[in-house]
Amino acid sequence: MNGVKEVKMMTKGIRNLLIILIMSIVAALAGCSVHTASVKNSRTKKAVISSDMNPEIRSQVEKLYSPQIPERVYGAIMLGKLGDRATSALPALIDI
Repeated sequence: MNGVKEVKMMTKGIRNLLIILIMSIVAALAGCSVHTASVKNSRTKKAVISSDMNPEIRSQVEKLYSPQIPERVYGAIMLGKLGDRATSALPALIDI
């Protein structure tokens, strides 16, 4: 029983580290050309935002595809704060 708890805690920790890593990448890439980001975003946005996504998470994921750099960074930070509840946003975080 104790081993199962440890595995669950380790999985949660790895997931949180992945979200933080991706948020760091987003913040680092925030200085990239807005034009380049908007071209890519127009192609991929619909592919990663599902209609059955939680509205709170969907709102933050949509911010990841904004042409405004501060809004993209804010969306990533807010998804990180949502923690495990934001796992449905991982495809979008990986995409960007």
